[in-house]
Amino acid sequence: MSHFSASALEQLIADARVPGLSMAIVRDGQATTRITAGVRNSHDRIAVDPQTVFAAASLSKPLFAYCVLRLVGAGKLTLDARLSQYVPDYVADDPRAATITIRHVLSNTSGLPNWRSAEHPLKTVPGERFSYSGEGFVWLQRVVESVTGEDLDTTIRRLIFEPLGMNRSSYVWQSAFETNHAAPHDAEEKPGTTIRRLVPNSAASLLTTAEDYALLLTAVLSGTG
Repeated sequence: MSHFSASALEQLIADARVPGLSMAIVRDGQATTRITAGVRNSHDRIAVDPQTVFAAASLSKPLFAYCVLRLVGAGKLTLDARLSQYVPDYVADDPRAATITIRHVLSNTSGLPNWRSAEHPLKTVPGERFSYSGEGFVWLQRVVESVTGEDLDTTIRRLIFEPLGMNRSSYVWQSAFETNHAAPHDAEEKPGTTIRRLVPNSAASLLTTAEDYALLLTAVLSGTG
């Protein structure tokens, strides 16, 4: 990225109608480059900086998976443990759900739909094919909370955020984010309402910065924990 000028980046996000961007580049196991561009809210036009917190959406899943593998490494869980062994009532009226394992969830082969709805109730065909599923991750979250005896954000803060120095990351909204966070925007670059979740969701609620997420990636690449 050293050859990519700031003006070119500004033009790129303008062409794509992206209000703001924060990026970290990990090279040789280290975050070597940090880049920000654009604004965090198209109304007030305040620039994105390295401390700007973004909603990470499904990038919540890899971080949660790392947490689960830390618990596996510590002997608290096993990859082939059945989720129903810990949380038996998550999927009703489908006996096949009892065979779903932690390995199924982490490899997205639980057979569960992404999210339940009237059209897609929680039914499953575990282990037969790839099926991207937020529901599977939330069920596994319930398992982790059952095993640790604490809510997910507390566990991840203890095992990952604090040891790695991810000081601008959380699975629930923090008052410290109020003064510097990126607002959601629609395709017309109009800002929407920031969701301030008070309950963690392993599949979707991570709030973080590019710099913090790069710390996670370097830990994964180096086999930390």
